[in-house]
This record gives sequence, C-alpha cells and structure tokens, in this order.
Amino acid sequence: MVLVVSAVLGLAWHIYATEAKPTDQQGQRPHGVPKWSFTAAIAPGRLVRNPALTPLGQAASGSFHQKNLLRRWPSADSRRMDQPDQLRELFRMQQSLNERIGVQTDGMSDEQKTEWVLNYCRAMGQEIAELTDSVPWKWWAKYQKLDEQNARVEVVDLFHFLISLAQVLGMSADDVFAAYVKKNEVNFQRQDSGYTEKNEDDSRHI
Repeated sequence: MVLVVSAVLGLAWHIYATEAKPTDQQGQRPHGVPKWSFTAAIAPGRLVRNPALTPLGQAASGSFHQKNLLRRWPSADSRRMDQPDQLRELFRMQQSLNERIGVQTDGMSDEQKTEWVLNYCRAMGQEIAELTDSVPWKWWAKYQKLDEQNARVEVVDLFHFLISLAQVLGMSADDVFAAYVKKNEVNFQRQDSGYTEKNEDDSRHI
C-alpha cells in the first residue's frame, strides 16, 4: 500500500512540476521563465536530470531549457503544495528585516543605490572572511577543525546581504530566477564552445 501511494504521489508531482507555470502578481509568467518553478523546490526530495532530454553518455545540445530541465521527486514527508514559494518568501522576509533596520530599498536614487551596493558588498566580504575562518585554511596551524555548523550560518548571512543587494538594484525574486536561468544557459553555451574567448555581449540580454 505504501508503495502504491508513493507511486501515485510521484506521478502527481511529476505532472505538477512539468506543467506548473510561475506567475507574477498579474498572473503572467515572466519572460524567459520556463514552466518549472522554484516553487517545485518546496518539498524536500532529490533533483534528477530528465533522461528524455539529456540521455546519459550523449553530448548536450540545444537550449538549456531543453537539455537541463530538472524534476524534483517528493520524499515521503513532502509538504503540501499550497506552501508559499520559498524564494519569494525569502525576499519578503528580507525586505521586512531591512525596513525594521531602517533601510528602504524601494525608490532609491542612484547615489543611494551606489552607497548601499557598496555597503552590502563590504558586508558580504566580511561574511566570506568569517566563512573562510570556519574551515582549517591555515596550513601552518594544526589546531583548526572544520566548523560546518558555523559555515552554514555564514552562508545564510551571505543570502541576507545578497538578497538585499538584489532589492537595491530593483530585482524581485522572479527577476533573479529569470536572470539566473538566462545566465545559466549562457554559461552552458560557453562550455559547449570551449570558452576560448571572452565575449561580454553574450550576457547583454539578461
């Protein structure tokens, strides 16, 4: 019985993950965003490459959307699908925290954007230094040990400032998702071509 239920849930999730369309506040799917969404990552599980799109042992070809579409199969303790989109929720939470601190990222002037881009870049630089100190990087010292728990905290701290930086630049969660998909495709194209020359124009459309 458990196996039957698991199979049915897996089939239902497959249909949802391949047909769901992420939308903006007006109900429209953002340009460049494929039918699969970060929403599909709500439930814990494992990511697998679609074998029908990129068979193992064959060279990848075509667009990123065709050759690298990922599906998430739910585990037994999957959450309900009416949970909020996790990336959008992180953006909402960060905006609330920034406003509580006294930073209003909406409607900044160019001078304010410059100030806060620098502020958040410096903050991320410090967090990266603290992340570095979480691993035994001193080759001359024998007392250091990996502090994985603190390393994870520093990664989360980096997300706080990275999301804030995106918001300063007027990017929503949907904007980040769409831009990531486009840049990921560019990166695959660079690898397919051998990336022997740097062409800054290949990212102008992002």
